[in-house]
Amino acid sequence: MRYACFGKSNQVDDNSDVGLQVIVEDVDGDGLPDIVVSNKKGVFFTRQVARKWTVNSYLW
Repeated sequence: MRYACFGKSNQVDDNSDVGLQVIVEDVDGDGLPDIVVSNKKGVFFTRQVARKWTVNSYLW
């Protein structure tokens, strides 16, 4: 499964196959959008996790 963010494609899963139903919504209540995909292989939930960072860790 891929999604586009700021013009860049990011792979978040390589096992869920083609989604028949895709929902992007805040499922866990943390304020960040999560991805739920349903197809013949099952239901797949991808939770977005925010990482804490500082300017020094971002700039290396």
